[in-house]
Amino acid sequence: DYIPLFSLVLRAKDETKRVRVKEDYGKTGKIEKGDKEYFEGLDEWKADFMTDYLEMSKSIEGERILSLGCGTGRVEKALECSGYKTEGVDINDTALAMAKKKGLKVGKVDLEKDTLPYEDNSFQTAIGLHILEHLKNPEQLIKEAKRVAKNRVIFIVPLGERMDATHKQEFKSLGDFKKLFKDADVKKVLQGDNTAIAVVDVTKIKKAKALTPFTRLDQFPKPSMAGLTEAFSVEQIWDWCKDRLPLIVEPKLNGFRVA
Repeated sequence: DYIPLFSLVLRAKDETKRVRVKEDYGKTGKIEKGDKEYFEGLDEWKADFMTDYLEMSKSIEGERILSLGCGTGRVEKALECSGYKTEGVDINDTALAMAKKKGLKVGKVDLEKDTLPYEDNSFQTAIGLHILEHLKNPEQLIKEAKRVAKNRVIFIVPLGERMDATHKQEFKSLGDFKKLFKDADVKKVLQGDNTAIAVVDVTKIKKAKALTPFTRLDQFPKPSMAGLTEAFSVEQIWDWCKDRLPLIVEPKLNGFRVA
């Protein structure tokens, strides 16, 4: 097999044009409406991006997926072909138009500033492939992703020096990426082009918050304690408190006394 010379020349011209578009975007923060070259480049399935996609797909839990920074919708289309139900959000009109042509459900959202237009737990998994590096404040999006996802949140970012004029954030090492997460499994993607993945078990976090026991009974005002004892049996309250009882009793040398 061979590639005709004129094809190579056309590809070189396209790549030069895409680089120019990236540079313009980095200076102005905008891409002209008629300038599709940048997004056409993103719409291609290159080997390194395929590796990231496959790594991400292994951690998906549930069938309803929200794609953060969906761009042209290439990831969502692949997921839908695999039986998932997806929605995507992005800020760029050109990219969203390309996604809509694929028949995808997408909406315009400024991930840097806006609250995601969804109720809590609207999706089972929220994903963001190569989006956090484009944000000045990625923490806001991570927080919102945890809110709208019921089971999992997955992010993949490139590691290393700033490689793209559109990047507002760089993660020079795995440690830099880990700083964004206190409750995620963060690791390098073994294959591909030096990327890292963070998987947040949202189910575990939300269950822990719902079941966190109080540590001291005397932190509650007496009316609240009265309501608690009326609503639950002594046995139930004892089950919740017995592991914490030493924290209440031991500091009081004269014994435990309920007022």
